[in-house]
Amino acid sequence: RPLYYGLTGLAVIIALSAFALPDRKETMLKQVNNLEYVKAYPVKTMDSDELAFILMDADPNLQIVDLRSQKEFDAVSLPNSTRLNIENLFEKDAHKLLTIKRKKNLFLADDEITAKKAAVLASELGYSEVYLLKGGFNEFQSDILNFKIPGEAATQHEIDTYRFRTQASKVLPVLIAENKLKQGSAVPKKSKRIVGGC
Repeated sequence: RPLYYGLTGLAVIIALSAFALPDRKETMLKQVNNLEYVKAYPVKTMDSDELAFILMDADPNLQIVDLRSQKEFDAVSLPNSTRLNIENLFEKDAHKLLTIKRKKNLFLADDEITAKKAAVLASELGYSEVYLLKGGFNEFQSDILNFKIPGEAATQHEIDTYRFRTQASKVLPVLIAENKLKQGSAVPKKSKRIVGGC
């Protein structure tokens, strides 16, 4: 009899704690919406020139997590990119994607802070090799895809940077167009339904 009372008491405590403790997902999302926390959180970064070089080099070890809207993603999606939103990071498909060994997971959004929120959440969820695109996609588009030489280059570094960006602004739109064709010809996966049960 004392065993039953003890087990009943334990069950009641566990049940009450389930209601008293906040949901992990809710807590983590609240945490990444705290801008001071996100800004202070250390995340590895990649700048526009580095991303352009990796894309032009067709590095298979980079995968891009694109947090922009579906419309923006459909218009311009970079090679090796998958569109997700912050809520998707808790799902099985995101887990499969972000746990592939020897892959750098680069998070990008229109702006850097949105991407950093997702990168921080991914890090907190235990994923490794999480990177953030400095300046966001808008800066990448301005610096690389729509690059215009701003004027006379004064230093050798500026000359080299302008030369690289001019080349990247010609090559990357072709790679993006090829990527769009590949995505258009891909057959969308159907959700698998689980039949049966306990």
